[in-house]
Amino acid sequence: MSPSWIVPADRLRTLPQYVFASLDELKRNARAQGIDLIDLGMGNPDGATPAPIVESAQRAIADPTNHGYPPFEGIGSFRTAITDWYHRRYNVSLDPETEALPLLGSKEGLTHLALAYINPGDTILVPVPPTHPISGDR
Repeated sequence: MSPSWIVPADRLRTLPQYVFASLDELKRNARAQGIDLIDLGMGNPDGATPAPIVESAQRAIADPTNHGYPPFEGIGSFRTAITDWYHRRYNVSLDPETEALPLLGSKEGLTHLALAYINPGDTILVPVPPTHPISGDR
């Protein structure tokens, strides 16, 4: 159902190094050069998880119906919850069967989306907030 001009990228035939491993290397090199970074990479908590969350997780882990992997496309009730939330938040209706796909995380999903549809040499537009250091406005 994609428009005919949207085609998978050539790189899908030869997958590159895991993107977050590359980013970690770039961050290490930048820090070694004395560059101060704000790391928006994979999060590491800086405090204890609240007790109610730990207790809920323990109950979920003990429940045998939660053992095993979900189907590739995710559990239908979860996809429906995603589209219901999106409708409440943005007043946009989505089909949970064709327009919602659970991911490992937003960074993972956005990275794979770019890898799937952008080839070397393609021109892309990336919005930069006016207060961002690379925008030119300071």
